Amino acid sequence: MEGKKISIGIVAAEFNYDVTYAMVELAKEHAKFLNAEIVEVMKVPGTYDIPFGVKILLSKKNIDCIVTLGAVIEGQTEHDDIITQQASRKIMDLSLEFNKPVALGISGPGMSRLEAHERVDYAKRAVEAVVKMCKIKFAGEESEEAKTKEKIEESGKEADKEKAEGGMTAEEKAEGWMTAEEFMDKLRKGKGKKRVGRPKKAREVEKSEKGKRKEKAPAGVKEKVKQTNEVIKEKIPKTEIPKEDVKEEKAKGKIIKGINNKRKEKIIEELKQKGKITTAEVMKMFKVTRKAVSIPIKQLLKERQITKIGEHPKTYYVLAGVKEEIKQTNEIVKEEIPKEEGKARILKKPKETKVEIKTKEGTKQTGDIPKTEIPKTEIPKTEIPKEEGKGKTGMPKKQKEIKTGTESEAKKEKEIKKIKKEEKEKIIEELKQKGKITTGYVMKMFNVAKSTAWIAMNELLKEGWIVRKGKKNETYYILA
Repeated sequence: MEGKKISIGIVAAEFNYDVTYAMVELAKEHAKFLNAEIVEVMKVPGTYDIPFGVKILLSKKNIDCIVTLGAVIEGQTEHDDIITQQASRKIMDLSLEFNKPVALGISGPGMSRLEAHERVDYAKRAVEAVVKMCKIKFAGEESEEAKTKEKIEESGKEADKEKAEGGMTAEEKAEGWMTAEEFMDKLRKGKGKKRVGRPKKAREVEKSEKGKRKEKAPAGVKEKVKQTNEVIKEKIPKTEIPKEDVKEEKAKGKIIKGINNKRKEKIIEELKQKGKITTAEVMKMFKVTRKAVSIPIKQLLKERQITKIGEHPKTYYVLAGVKEEIKQTNEIVKEEIPKEEGKARILKKPKETKVEIKTKEGTKQTGDIPKTEIPKTEIPKTEIPKEEGKGKTGMPKKQKEIKTGTESEAKKEKEIKKIKKEEKEKIIEELKQKGKITTGYVMKMFNVAKSTAWIAMNELLKEGWIVRKGKKNETYYILA
């Protein structure tokens, strides 16, 4: 170990580098003088960060010890005291954890910059300390190795003496091994031919186990086992139920059937009167639980006397014929009226009226009168003055009736286009005044449905006049 070079790692702080740089250079020179080698120099931001760098270098196998270098200069607060105390404490903990010497070459606290330059030789002292600690460590390791070698040699000598004296060690004798002389004596006597060198204890155990296996069962045991198996196989005699009990059970069954039949009749009578009934009403009728009521209702459903309508918890029961009548009425209502020239296709709906209104555009009609007739009403032909920017002079779109086939489709399309143009101009004027606008506001402007307002706004979007902004249900439009 004396000829081996000590490999040192340096962890230096960059803060106050004019001082720490000089400390690093001095440490390198002094390490060469002491026949030690600087393997690695790690630079960290400040003295507070030195413990982290120390831990990294200590984990490396090629580094025997570490020197820490830093300078903590006094400031207006007690910050320098905290840094030096915490750093020095953690450096000591890491040294003990990794079992490698770490020297403290940090100057401060409570010193000025001039004093820091004067104390650069702290680096020299730190290198000397770490080299001495390494030598102490190596000396201790050598002494431990020497002791272990001596113990091994002593134990080997004792074993050799025992073998020389008796041919076997104490451990081998305890296990039951034979010496060469004992083995030869037994061979001469005719023993130990099959198992050569086997321990005595192992042989005794094997013999005892074999004796147990060879033991035979007593003579009468097998016959007894056969007899017990035959008894078990015999069939148990059938137990007969007395006739009186059977009669009582049958009578109870008849009574229950009679009760259910009576309940069925009452349920059907109630249905004929009311038209429909629920399970809760049936429970009140008979003053019984839901389980008791479910039996007659299920039987009536199986017999197809009643039918179940609706879903849980709003189910009710009606007579079987009633459901078919409901279906037939629904089918009659769904029937369509044959098409007539100049009239729209309308479904049959009860209690609706038919009205005809004359306007400039032509006749308009709505609804259908099944029985009664209403006299035709005529509106005088008066021109309504148009407002600026509004294309629609009549009623709002919700109150418009279905147009008859008197006008051609080409004229309708031209009128719609004119209305759209006027709406667009009005919307753009409103946007210039207000800055932003919503679909609801457009609906109020023209007294129209949402669909018509959407058509005008979508066309303005396509033409590039406006832009849509905002999320769903909060959208608004602004000029492009």
